[in-house]
Amino acid sequence: MSKSKAKLMLGNPSDHVDFETIESPKKPILKLEEPEVPQNISKKKSFNEDSVRISHERFEYENELSIGPRGIDREKTPLSSTVIESTIFDVPSTLNTTNASSLEKDSSSPSADDFNSLTGLIRYEELSGFVKLGSGSSASVFKVYHQPSEFDIGVGARLEPSNSENKDDPEKKKTVYAMKKIYVEKQLAKSIIHEIKALYTNRNTHIIKLIDSYYREGAIMMILEYMDCGSLEDVIKISKKIPEKILSRMTYQILKGLQYIHEECYIIHRDIKPANILLNSKGLCKIADFGMSGFWIKSKLEEIQKTAKFDTFCGTYIYMSPERIRGQSHSFDSDIWSLGLTIAQLGMGIFPFTLKPEFTIWSMFEYLEETGAEPFPIDEKEYSPEFKSFVYQCMTFDRKQRPSASQLVSHPWIEKYKKDEEKMRKSVEKWVYRRYIAVKRHNRKPKESNDTKTEKR
Repeated sequence: MSKSKAKLMLGNPSDHVDFETIESPKKPILKLEEPEVPQNISKKKSFNEDSVRISHERFEYENELSIGPRGIDREKTPLSSTVIESTIFDVPSTLNTTNASSLEKDSSSPSADDFNSLTGLIRYEELSGFVKLGSGSSASVFKVYHQPSEFDIGVGARLEPSNSENKDDPEKKKTVYAMKKIYVEKQLAKSIIHEIKALYTNRNTHIIKLIDSYYREGAIMMILEYMDCGSLEDVIKISKKIPEKILSRMTYQILKGLQYIHEECYIIHRDIKPANILLNSKGLCKIADFGMSGFWIKSKLEEIQKTAKFDTFCGTYIYMSPERIRGQSHSFDSDIWSLGLTIAQLGMGIFPFTLKPEFTIWSMFEYLEETGAEPFPIDEKEYSPEFKSFVYQCMTFDRKQRPSASQLVSHPWIEKYKKDEEKMRKSVEKWVYRRYIAVKRHNRKPKESNDTKTEKR
């Protein structure tokens, strides 16, 4: 068997760990297995790409999902737990899911928590503004404004101004939302279906809310609640790192979201990372971007496995658990690995593994298996033993030894800073204002004043 010597850069790029010659695996495992699913979940049919129907007016999949220019068709997109053998709804037999028909008979004044299922509250024509926040290869995100029309919109419910004192001011009636525009292609259909599936029935405070979704001009327009502080990736670009006390309280919120999708919805997120944890100025953290939940990007994983080079192992893939990269069976514990890596990065201010393109994934896995409980060093002088324990437990190499989200809620690092949920939220809110919002505004002022001076000249 061939021997190779590798160097793994850990923590600060100026420091590194040298490890002795390691044996390269005989062959990487290329077979991609289905994730493990709890016994009480209805058996799923395999996803049938031929059942995706895309026309100039509608985006549909079998009898499970239908989106048109006016939004999600609720009659053709069931919420009921009677959906058995669904390819997009993992409904466990024991889950008490609210039936869509009962929602239609509900009060004409829905609470904010009901917006996900009460689609049809916003007409696309009522949206304005469309300020682009960012874009990727297949999607763009916009900030949009909604001003309700003066007439009934047809589902027995209307959005009223959040502040009754502003009732007569048209500008103050506007509500801000985020709009994710996904350019529809056949190969993206599965991603779109899984994201809408994950958000359509959401009832959790720490999962981003889907208000409605439209199919227009060859694109899906998802209307989501607006998180005015962006992602935690944006936050650490300004704050550099997040102090343990605040990070622990943010993590508590993230765990509550994971607990909900794992234990009540039976969804594996598969893409937990700082960029997919959103934050608002009220101190609330929410998990977003469920496009990878419930499926593999098989071609990309096979490319990574064949080349085994870290230059192809980037973006989302650097947060993947070892079993996912290997194409092995995985379950909710894969999200826990990604959470541990995310929390380490947010707390330390740097990505814990600094890896060069010539290093292989298999060398990293060999190293992690040999080091066991400590995948990378955490300075005990700077970080508490509880923080270290939390990260290391999440990143246990043997996935079956990783704690669940429910167990981690009671971890000593969470308990150490735990208070009443409202008090914890307020402490996060204060820190966010002082260390992120205020700093961001201050950094913006010199540029604005310089622009003004240039205009005067």
